[in-house]
Order: sequence, then structure tokens, then C-alpha cells
Amino acid sequence: MAAAKAMALANWGHHGGIPDWGGSDAAEALGFMQDNPTYLDDLVALVDDETSTNLRELASSVEFPGWITSPAQLEMFTRMCHSALVDADFLDTEAHFRMLSTPRQTSGFGIERLRATFEATYEQRYSPPPGGAPTDLGRLRWHYFNEARRVGGSTPAVGGAIFRLPAPTGSGKTMAAAAFALAHAARFGKRRVVVAVPYTSITTQNAQEYRHMFHELGDEVVLEHHSNIVDDEVADDEWRRFAAANWDAEFIVTTTVQLLESLFSNRPSATRKLHRLVNSVVVIDEVQSLPIDLLPAILRMLKELSAHYGVTFLLASATQPAFWSLDEWRNVPMVDLMPVSDVPVVARRVDYDVRSTQQSWDEIAAEVGSQEQALVIVNTTGDAQRLHDTLTAAGTSGRPVRHLSTRMYNAHRAAVLDEVKSLLAEGQPVLLVSTQLIEAGVDIDFPVVYRALAPADSIVQSAGRCNREGRLAQLGRVVVFHPTDGHTPGGRYASATEVTRSMFVDWAERAGVRGERPAKLGDPHWMEEYYLRLYRDRYGAAARTTGVEINGYRDDLAFVRTCERFQLIDDVSVSVVVNDGADSSGRLDSLLDELRSPAHLLSRSDRRLLSSVAASAPAWSVHGQSALVEKLAAGPILWTGGYHPHVGLLLTEEGGVTVW
Repeated sequence: MAAAKAMALANWGHHGGIPDWGGSDAAEALGFMQDNPTYLDDLVALVDDETSTNLRELASSVEFPGWITSPAQLEMFTRMCHSALVDADFLDTEAHFRMLSTPRQTSGFGIERLRATFEATYEQRYSPPPGGAPTDLGRLRWHYFNEARRVGGSTPAVGGAIFRLPAPTGSGKTMAAAAFALAHAARFGKRRVVVAVPYTSITTQNAQEYRHMFHELGDEVVLEHHSNIVDDEVADDEWRRFAAANWDAEFIVTTTVQLLESLFSNRPSATRKLHRLVNSVVVIDEVQSLPIDLLPAILRMLKELSAHYGVTFLLASATQPAFWSLDEWRNVPMVDLMPVSDVPVVARRVDYDVRSTQQSWDEIAAEVGSQEQALVIVNTTGDAQRLHDTLTAAGTSGRPVRHLSTRMYNAHRAAVLDEVKSLLAEGQPVLLVSTQLIEAGVDIDFPVVYRALAPADSIVQSAGRCNREGRLAQLGRVVVFHPTDGHTPGGRYASATEVTRSMFVDWAERAGVRGERPAKLGDPHWMEEYYLRLYRDRYGAAARTTGVEINGYRDDLAFVRTCERFQLIDDVSVSVVVNDGADSSGRLDSLLDELRSPAHLLSRSDRRLLSSVAASAPAWSVHGQSALVEKLAAGPILWTGGYHPHVGLLLTEEGGVTVW
């Protein structure tokens, strides 16, 4: 009966999506088959004639996996069957219409050749010179790289073990993770490497770094796949266009969203990639960014892939979450590439100044304004604009003040970031106010960073922008301040901020009075305690998080409800097109006129142009008959409200806070 359920659901959903087993669609199909037991006889005979096979004999010879003993295991097996079926159907259809003799398949170079090329390139570029004097940081990166490939090539994932890479910021985590993945894949016969990162900006950055490492093999090695690239850059290259649809590549860089949607979606466009994960190595970078409310569902799914589908997982982060304290992973074996409890002295590049007294924006602006080079990271876009305005009004003795948030369109943000990096490289003064979009994956180096009170993991990520390359003669300084009129996003962010306040502000202050050792940000011991407290608060006895609900749906084979409930991105912002007059060519004006006609079809160059001038507006600002936007007939939304040349979209905060 279990095998029949899996096959029925996979087949019934191969076009429209896997249905709920208890839903009306599945019930209707099952009832029809029960009432018409000979309905498929003619079709089976036709397939037998066309393929010179015996379907019934083939079906009877298939052995149902004996390890499937729980509803969740049957649910995962059904997903895998659906994925393989959907992908084969897509490939056969494509071959038919393209008049190909066989379905398309990437030949590749072989994992062993990728490993050898990657390691040779790294050694050529980064190994310590003979008799030379490499920097302390260079020696640390070389050590991490060597340890990663040594463990990867010698330690199998026996019993579904999960690997961890607790690499401090700036220690070469990106390269070390790939070294482990390639060495492990080559040694234990894995088919591919998948690197998943939380943000699109990091995806593009990492993919480019990896392409440089494989340069002698050409561009068709690293497949970059995320929401911003599928319809644009991928469409310019036939291999990337086809491989992105089903991850038919040997080295893939994608977003965590793409990876997890493939695991929890019921839709063919997402699930067809799933079977490509079998017998692969998956690196989840910045793993601390996984949404806490969904952890029970995510960890349970990863455990199943590791235990029964040959997937080796590597969790990479400077602040390793305490996942093994949760029920889903309590008995899962763990292998650390380096000691989690030890942060090498050379990696300790900052000192934290955690303040318990609240400060006004004027006080913060006065202090920041006296610095030559400083980065300030706040919790919301409104706070970023307010502090920028306060700094500008107070005067900074000629020091330029710049601003970054998603209220600025993409090309505007990129230009500001390039300008700031140039000023820093030249030793020129510059003050930058940013939302947390700069916390991870942005290679920028300030001597001092101010961070508004936030979740501890966010603060530690912010510290990665301070003295990043260890060039200062002394430690960099990270100031954690509490703005009197600051805003904090709700939900998990607010609860994590309260845990941080309790541990690293209130508790530290009390410990100092009593002469005890205060909790220290970035210290592995205290960061583990932070995660344990956060999980206790979130997963108390009466708590029922979204992840727990999803696990219940999976047990019920409710694929539609699982997909609907698993939402990684809250729908709180909308992409809008900004025309601030910066495009002197008139091309954007012409395109917007054309987009007022519903018949206009976007070309690849059109999409690129619109992407470069896209900003994020709060959803409330575009709802209904908003005077701030014009909804163009062809689809895009044009921002008609004010746009400031430094801070971007101008609007009030009446609809609530916006994080980025």
C-alpha cells in the first residue's frame, strides 16, 4: 500500500504538483481507479509495444525500500519519485521538440578533475612562498584550507553524520568549504557539490570566486542559480539556461531559498531539482541565518537526506548554532573540521564595547561624526534614514556621509558601495550608515563599527566588517549601542534581541559588579549559550512553531499544505522601478512608456535594465490606490513618490518597520 501511495501521488502530481493524500484530487483519482480497474490496460499495452518492455513485470520486480518505516520517510521517498519523474518528463519533451536523439545531459569534467584543478589553483595563488614570511592571517587561511580537504578526503559520513566548519570571519571559509566538498566528493564517489548561501549578493560573489579557481576548465563548471539570474544572465547561455532548471551540473552555487524550496515545494518546477541532491555534498553557508521558526522542519528534512539519500552536509558559519540541542538532531553524529570552542588569536581582530545606557540619535551622530572612518549598522530602513539625516545636519567636518539600504535601487547601492571601498582603500575619511544588508558577504573593512542592539549572531556578523584583514596595529572596535528611539523588527528578530540584551548587556553588567566573568560576544561558549536560550524561549513546552506544524503536514502526506506553510520570505516588501533621471540615454523613459501597454513583452536587456533600477518598497505603500506608485499595464510597478539622491525612497513609517 505504501508503494502504491508513493507512485499514485508522484504520477498524479507530475503536471500540477503533488496533491494532499487526503485531498479531493487524490481521493477522486483513487476512487476512479478503484471503480475502473482495467482502465489502464490499453495504455499499458501501448507503452509495452512502443518501448519493447513489460511494465507490469518491471513494476513487480521493483523492491520497495525496507528502511521506509515512518510517514515522513514515505513522504520524502514520494518527493524523490516525483522529482525523477518530472525531470525525465521535461527532458523527454524537450528532446522531442528540439529533435534530439536522446534527452540532454551535461557530460561534465568529473569530480576528481574539479578537485585537482581547484587545489592546484589555490596552492598556486595562496600557498606560503618558500622561505617567505606570510602574514598571520594568510597562515590561518592556509591551515583551514588544508584541514578542510584533509577531513573531507578521509572521513566518510558514516551513520548520516553532519560536518561543521566553524571558521571565523576572514579565515577563508569560502575556499575551505569548497576544498572539503570536493575532496569528500572525489574520495567517496559523490556526484556533485552544491553550495547554498543566504543572500543573492553572496551567491554572485562566491560563484565568481569559484569560477576563478576553475578558470582553466572554462565557464561551464560553476552553475550559478538564484531568483535574480534565472531569466536574465542564464538566458544568454544555453548550458546555464537548461542546467539551472534541474541542477544538471557538477558544481552549483545557489541560495538557501532555492535549496529549501526544492525540498518543501510540491510544484514540478521546484521539485525536479530534488533528485539531483542524491549522493552529493551540500554546503550550507552562514547556517545561522536559517529561520528559527522553521528549524524543526528543516533539520528533520536534512537528517532524512543524510541518513537515506547519501547527502553529506557541511554547515559553515563563524557562529555555529546549537542545532544538536534540538530533538530533531539530538542523536545525529557530528564531525567538526576544526575545534568549535577555539578561536585562533589571529582571528580575534575586534574588541566589543557593549553599552547598557540608551543614547539618542543626536548623541550617536555626534560620536560617529568625530570618526575618520566608521560604519554604523541599524535595524530598520527608517532608522538608517534618520541617522543619515542627523549626521548630515550635525556636520561632520567635511567627512562624506553615505547610506545603504534596499530603499535605494540596485545600481545606486552598487555605486555607493564602490565609492566607499575606494575611499577606504585610499585612506580617505568616510562614514557609512547601513541596514543589516551589509552584515554578511560584503567584503569591506572599517576600523570601527557601530551596531544597534540586535540578535547576537547579527552583531558578530557586523563585526566581520571591522578590521577584516587584520591591518590595524591594535584591535578594531565594535560599539554595540541602544538607540533611545530605535526600532526593532518583530517576531524572531525581537525575541533574539531580547535574549542578547539579557545575556550580553544586563547579565554582563551584573557579572561585572559581582566580579564574575561576563558573557562575551563572539566567544564560542557564550554564543552556544545564546542559541540554547533562544531555542528554549522559542520551543517551550506550549510552543507550536511553523516548523512543528509542517512536520505534522508531512506525516499526513499533505504536500499542498506543506508547500503553502513553508514560507522563507515574508511578503512585506514589493519591488518597484525607480526613474530618478540618472539614465541620460532616455532608454528607461522609452521602456516605461512601452510598459504602459499590456502587449509589451520584456526582452533580456529590458529585464536587466529594470533590475538595475529596482528598489524594495514596503508592501503597504503600494496597496490599493497608493499615490506613491503607478502600476504599469505590462506588470512592473513604477515608483512615483519622492526619491532622495542619498537615501532612496521617501515615505513615512506608518505601515511599520522595514528591515533592509
